[in-house]
This record gives sequence, C-alpha cells and structure tokens, in this order.
Amino acid sequence: MQWIRDVCHATNKEPEVLPLSVYIFDRFMGKMISNGVPDQFLLDAQLYAATAMFVSSKLRDFDAFTADQLVDYTDHIGRSN
Repeated sequence: MQWIRDVCHATNKEPEVLPLSVYIFDRFMGKMISNGVPDQFLLDAQLYAATAMFVSSKLRDFDAFTADQLVDYTDHIGRSN
C-alpha cells in the first residue's frame, strides 16, 4: 500500500486514484488469499498493485498512467527485455 501511495503522490494523480487503487488491490488480494493461492503467486503483489493503479487512473484521472510509466515504477519487474 505504501508503494501505491508513493507512486500516486510522485505523479500527482487525481485524489480519487489512490483510494480506488487501494480498494481494487485489497479486494483482489483478499480473494486470492481466501482461495488459498500459492505463496509464489502472492510474491507478485507489486504487479497487481500496478494493475490496480492502471485501472484506477483510467477511471478517475484525465492524465492516466501509461503501461510504460508503471513498468518504470516497478523497476521493470516482469519485462522480458
């Protein structure tokens, strides 16, 4: 959650993006944990947080995140290059 807050503040996103991102991320992680998802799946939490922020910014911000911006903030986790 701290990472989500830090990125939203660093990029000056609309105030609604942060709580919606946290809500989406929390609901997703809650479902995964309650369904007994393997720990390896939960290690990718930053990628799920980035996805929540991407969706939230598309819904609530005029200047939404791009996929490349979020890849940069995740230190290129999951990028195959």
